[in-house]
Amino acid sequence: MIAILLSAVARIRAATAALRHRQAVYDELRSFDRRALAEFGITRADIPHLFARAIDDGGAAAGANDNRRDVIAGERHPCP
Repeated sequence: MIAILLSAVARIRAATAALRHRQAVYDELRSFDRRALAEFGITRADIPHLFARAIDDGGAAAGANDNRRDVIAGERHPCP
């Protein structure tokens, strides 16, 4: 019984941490200017769409280019 409760608490903590990370990445993307976003190959209007696709695809943005995947994953500077 205790193991089940501890497992549930661990899952809730992991989900909360994932949501916080996701929000931080979203906020960081929103803080970039038009030129910085263009370097990633996205526009400001793409940001909500990218995050919606990431949720629908279980975290993977199918069909997005590599830069977009890196941005969604939280990489600060995906381009070499």
